[in-house]
Amino acid sequence: MIAHALENEKYQLDFAANGKEGLRKAKINNPDLVITDVMMPDIDGYEVTRLLRRESQFAHIPFWY
Repeated sequence: MIAHALENEKYQLDFAANGKEGLRKAKINNPDLVITDVMMPDIDGYEVTRLLRRESQFAHIPFWY
């Protein structure tokens, strides 16, 4: 539902199957917003957030669980 609403507003979306893939894609795409599940394979959403926020380029990005 969230993806559909964002696509209707012309936002560009990308998806990851797990936390490690999400980290990799975030570093490549430099997103304006990260929406993550709390429970994911490999690395949970809290750890993804913690790891990304350690890097200055992601310090300003909002995270939503």
